[in-house]
Amino acid sequence: MTFLHLQEKHLVNININFDDIYNIESLEPDLSRFVFKSPVSDIMSIEIIVKIEPAFNPFLLEFFNMSFGPAIEGEHNRLDDFAKVPHVNPSKTFSTILFCGLLYLQSNKGNYLDFDGSDFRRAYLYYRTIQRNFNYLSNIFKLVGIKYYARVIRGKDKNDLMTVDESELTFIPYLIENHPLTNHKSLFNYFTFYLK
Repeated sequence: MTFLHLQEKHLVNININFDDIYNIESLEPDLSRFVFKSPVSDIMSIEIIVKIEPAFNPFLLEFFNMSFGPAIEGEHNRLDDFAKVPHVNPSKTFSTILFCGLLYLQSNKGNYLDFDGSDFRRAYLYYRTIQRNFNYLSNIFKLVGIKYYARVIRGKDKNDLMTVDESELTFIPYLIENHPLTNHKSLFNYFTFYLK
């Protein structure tokens, strides 16, 4: 059994449906922040924050990052995007998160949203979710995956350390196609959504 198959056994199947979302309880006028509650049991819900903000990394320079998660305890404005939340209905939760992104893009024509698969598990979950919902999502969004590349510069002689020239950091965007991931090394670093 491959590494990807082992990972797959522990992931939930997420079905995106913008007609089945949670009530968005608050949002910023510029649609950069949304809040909704996602049930974690029959009697408890957790507040989920969705934030869209300009971000920077040496590959992409400026872009709009979409992050989501529960508020960090005691810090109302900061979210924990590494939290493991046992959502009762992950499909409805992720549909609500993506719906927030759709609202933002509809009001900010020409912008795009990036989702950072901050670790392999999350990046693979995003990829699986895109693939499972490819026909639905590709009717609304142009879906692009981004891979990073860095040129390593050889030293003057064999004893010199190799370095990375930051001016030669680059990325290559790929139109995401509808096919399964067969090699974890080919997983995208970022997922970018444009409105069609």
